[in-house]
Amino acid sequence: MNSSGRVKIILAGESGTGKSSLVKAINPGKNVNVTIGIDICLEKITLNGRDISLEIWDTAGQERYQSFAQSYYRDAYGAILVYDISDRRSFIRVGSWLNQIKMFSTVEDMVIILVGNKIDLDVREVSREEGLTFAKQNNILFIETSADERTFVVHMLEKLVGKILTTHHVSIKKSSETMRLKMSPEPAKKKSGGCC
Repeated sequence: MNSSGRVKIILAGESGTGKSSLVKAINPGKNVNVTIGIDICLEKITLNGRDISLEIWDTAGQERYQSFAQSYYRDAYGAILVYDISDRRSFIRVGSWLNQIKMFSTVEDMVIILVGNKIDLDVREVSREEGLTFAKQNNILFIETSADERTFVVHMLEKLVGKILTTHHVSIKKSSETMRLKMSPEPAKKKSGGCC
């Protein structure tokens, strides 16, 4: 956890892959704090009876600015690495983004989830198997989502945060009340996808 007592999660990937849409899908209508070209979404969830405060950092379309890379990645326990399943170029660049995450990460064993986004589109240039293979080869988690339809978005966050908790043995108070993620339910699944 960082100095604010929150678990920091960053988003990475090419522009146009739907990173900001994923943040909005996590909790629609929630205000996002904008700081120095970075959007920070504060989210509180309950997972397995434990209250967890999250800081979800998004580059706000500023991927090209490497000047703040070190501060962006600093103290992040998790990373959501996003590509667009309808844009092969965004998938090809995933390796470069993964290298950057590993280079600038200050947390040992940062948990990374590879997200193939936009499964609601009819066009697919990257198969689910390609994403899954890349994830397995790099020992990272994998899931496909649709930020626009909010398909598998809650599951993505649960999977990432659950792995962060088990990997880092984060000390978080037990919740005194029973609640789930503070998000609207996901719509019925229309497309194949999901996680491995």
